[in-house]
Amino acid sequence: MIRARRSIVHEINAGSIADIAFLLLIFFLLTSTMDRNYSMRRDLPAESQEQSNVANRNVLTFSLNGMNELSVNNKAETFDKVSARVKEFILNPTGSAELSEKVNKNVKLLGEVPVSAGVISIKTDDNTSYSAYYRLTDFINKAFLEMKDQQAQKVFGMTYGKLDDLRRKAIDESVPVSIAE
Repeated sequence: MIRARRSIVHEINAGSIADIAFLLLIFFLLTSTMDRNYSMRRDLPAESQEQSNVANRNVLTFSLNGMNELSVNNKAETFDKVSARVKEFILNPTGSAELSEKVNKNVKLLGEVPVSAGVISIKTDDNTSYSAYYRLTDFINKAFLEMKDQQAQKVFGMTYGKLDDLRRKAIDESVPVSIAE
């Protein structure tokens, strides 16, 4: 009688391999770094039903073209002069009719103070690089922070960053950041 040979099938237990793969997946998910969302903090104005009509003298327009060249009110300008232009426009120390006008406003803790009606407008081309845009907004934000520091020193004798919330709110009202993009 011929005996039939049985073939022995060798199997690998795949259950433990799946467990190990799952544990490795969890390990790499927990130990890897994820890209962070770096963004600029910008407070948007409250939604209004009315279109605000701003006089031309109260608008300072910064434009960036596709080659990242900067112009201010259609005149070529360099980035290093942005902060000075913003401060001069908003503060209008000489009372010039070409710079922003001042409106008297009653501010808590400060009383009646002249507040700029000026708006900074930023216009970009579709081909403008993000780095040029961020560079421009950094100079503009720096100018507003310097003006707030100056106002806080004048009124409260300390920098804007060291003020408590109530005093900081008063400075924010007296030096409003008005940026239109």
